[in-house]
Amino acid sequence: MPTSRFEDIADVSLADDEVLLDRVRDLVEGAYRRQLWLLFLDDEHRQLPIVIPHDVPSSPNRGHRTGFRAFMAGLVEELRPASIVVVLERPGRDDLRRGDREWFAVVDDACQAAGVARRGPILAHDDGFRWIAAEDLLGDVE
Repeated sequence: MPTSRFEDIADVSLADDEVLLDRVRDLVEGAYRRQLWLLFLDDEHRQLPIVIPHDVPSSPNRGHRTGFRAFMAGLVEELRPASIVVVLERPGRDDLRRGDREWFAVVDDACQAAGVARRGPILAHDDGFRWIAAEDLLGDVE
């Protein structure tokens, strides 16, 4: 299925979780490799015209936390989003792994440091997409 052109969806509110998940499905399409996707929303929950897919290893190292904080701070300063949608794409089942939790913790830390709200997170896996509940993020994270 072709990805929607930004001009066609620029005024669509993604405040509703199902509408947001449909947009994520449109952009991410499946779980082909390990990437973090960042989508930026304005204060009316409309998508800003930038999407960042970023290849990541299975688990972050100490440098990723510091580097991601600086990266996120620069993006927030430049784009001024009201919130950031976080999607982790990776092949495999829908079970949440330690490395997944660690990446979500790195992103949460960076969002908090930059003073921006995080939507999601969402896991893109072999069988589709899964919203990750707050209680699922607890556990094996440093």
